[in-house]
Amino acid sequence: MKGFWAILNLVLLLALSVGGFLIFRSYRSFSTASSNTPHQVQSIDLRKEVVHLDSSLRFATTSSSPLNGEALLIPPGENAKFTLRPSIDLTSEIDDGIRSYIAAHPNLEEEVRIAWQSDSGGDLQTFGDGRYEFVPPEDGGAVVVKFRGVIDRGNLENHPFTLSGETELRLLFATPVERIPKEFLEAVGAFPRLGEKSVLAPYKDFYRPPTHLYRVDADNQNWLISPNFSLGDFDLHFDFTTPDSPRMNQLPQFIALDPNLVLKLEKILQGVREQGFPASTLSILAGFRSPAYNSWKKEQPGQGGAYTSTFSRHIYGCAADFYVDLDGDGVMDDVNKDGKVDMEDAAWIRDNVVDAVDCLAVEEMPGLKGACGIYPFHDIPDGPTQTPNLHVDIRGWDGGPDLLRWDIDSNNKRRTIWSHWDKRPCPSEETITRASQ
Repeated sequence: MKGFWAILNLVLLLALSVGGFLIFRSYRSFSTASSNTPHQVQSIDLRKEVVHLDSSLRFATTSSSPLNGEALLIPPGENAKFTLRPSIDLTSEIDDGIRSYIAAHPNLEEEVRIAWQSDSGGDLQTFGDGRYEFVPPEDGGAVVVKFRGVIDRGNLENHPFTLSGETELRLLFATPVERIPKEFLEAVGAFPRLGEKSVLAPYKDFYRPPTHLYRVDADNQNWLISPNFSLGDFDLHFDFTTPDSPRMNQLPQFIALDPNLVLKLEKILQGVREQGFPASTLSILAGFRSPAYNSWKKEQPGQGGAYTSTFSRHIYGCAADFYVDLDGDGVMDDVNKDGKVDMEDAAWIRDNVVDAVDCLAVEEMPGLKGACGIYPFHDIPDGPTQTPNLHVDIRGWDGGPDLLRWDIDSNNKRRTIWSHWDKRPCPSEETITRASQ
């Protein structure tokens, strides 16, 4: 009997072993077959993993400013108005499924969610269709506004993706005078006041002390505020030569600057290039001159004092002295090609370029109208190599001497050239009305 049970147990054990072996073989065969279907496994993974495409959104920025440099120079007391429009920019290696989805949704850019932040405060307002207005902080100054855009399609069953991109906008706001620290205002000095009997009294609105000044510092002085001019081109060029020079000739400083002056210089540069001189920019001797510097310069002997006016347009940020210097030697080029460099080269630029810009201003852009003077030397006390140069400004007066022309005579005296516009009238005018200064 015991032998019977022993044999039966042995048979059952053998049957169980064979059955287990067969089940194991079947399971292994299924696993191997599954591993041989990589497309099915890949499809399952794609449904779970979102493809993040950084820098796949680009932003086009436009503004109401005609300058459009790498930084927007905002007129004093105004907000920054601009448009920011995103577009999709896919690289060649992007998955065909994602590319097909985007091609089938041509208005996908309208669904971009945009977030922003400012490094200096302020507030951003949106008006739809990509239109924005940035309200600056109370102190104004240089502001960098950063934007990030995102399109999220992580809920798609196939080829889920997220597109994103970043950009930044540099804004230069003027600071209200009452918010400028006292030590900087003292360095700028007091603006002169017009008397009721002054010859300039009829134009007193053009000689009011500015209510805002731009801060120029080491961080923003090289920001291009137009295609060819930087903010630092218009600061006080460290021209003091007094025992107090180390304190006065440094950054930061606050300057007056009218954006129309920058625009006028851009148009003059364009005219210089059209005359056959491929200048990269105009060499600016002086832009803003603070009242403190202007008063000090008037007291200097020689040209420094002789050519300086109490109510110079320089102190209002509305004038610049410049020359054309393609070879970079610090001296005006021989633009009239007479074999020498002298005041006649400055006169050639006046007659062939500046006059055309002022005539355009008379017809279309009155905010650019202004005077032009030519000089055999510049009037920076103890300045570097002397050079002929031109003074241009914006005045915009109606019926006044806004298109005045002058030069320096053989006695080193400034003389007004009243006959200039009689000989060279604008194409649309017989003459330009003379007016006393």
